[in-house]
Amino acid sequence: MKTFNQSQKNKHSPNAVYPSSKRLKLSQPEGGSDTRWSFNQKDVFKWYEQNTNQYEGDEIFLPEWRDRLLDWMRRFGHEDPNQKDRIASFERKPHSLHLGLFFQFHPVAAFSLWNVLQACYQLDMNVCGTSEMTDVAIEERRKIVKWRDLLVFDYLESKDIMDTWAKKLLVVLSAAKQNKAEVEKVDMKVDMANRLYTLAQDFQSLENALMTLESVFEKSKDMEECKWMLQLVRRGVGTRLQAVKSISDQTLS
Repeated sequence: MKTFNQSQKNKHSPNAVYPSSKRLKLSQPEGGSDTRWSFNQKDVFKWYEQNTNQYEGDEIFLPEWRDRLLDWMRRFGHEDPNQKDRIASFERKPHSLHLGLFFQFHPVAAFSLWNVLQACYQLDMNVCGTSEMTDVAIEERRKIVKWRDLLVFDYLESKDIMDTWAKKLLVVLSAAKQNKAEVEKVDMKVDMANRLYTLAQDFQSLENALMTLESVFEKSKDMEECKWMLQLVRRGVGTRLQAVKSISDQTLS
């Protein structure tokens, strides 16, 4: 059984690798003059060029990112990126921090955090969604997609989301145990194997995205004020990784 939208799985993958012949050229904003958002693009591109072996940084020049950055500039461009304690002030109210605001101060870290979120969203869909076209399944997928509208830490620390995960993973575990008991049902076994393989891939993508974010924090000298953020991200991501690992261990035991 393929999971919902599995054929599009890698379209926005945080670990997608572009062939060198298709790498994106640095683009100038309309009018040919550099603006703050285009400098931020180049910061992201440069960091990924120097610190990773993949071409993730190229994505910052995609049209969707151009539109996203222009929107963020309209909403948060008045912020002074030299006000170093601005992000630190959100430690007392992390759930109100918008990723677009964070980007104004730390574009590389914000881009990396965005990739972490994309990997989480992919797991959400493959853990909680199905490819079924029933009214119930369609409504569930809509609910899952709406999770992406939450602010970063509202999402990562959502009890409702993790409660949904727990219920869905219990269904996976129950189905896996049933498959073991019904040896003759080969199709069911293949479906379950495919689902576990997909979850394993998503697990690895999320681990990789988190490792890149940790590397940004480690190598960027101006991230000290944001260390509290990394702790919260690790906790939210760790909860998800542990949930998937637990189900995988139980199904294979």
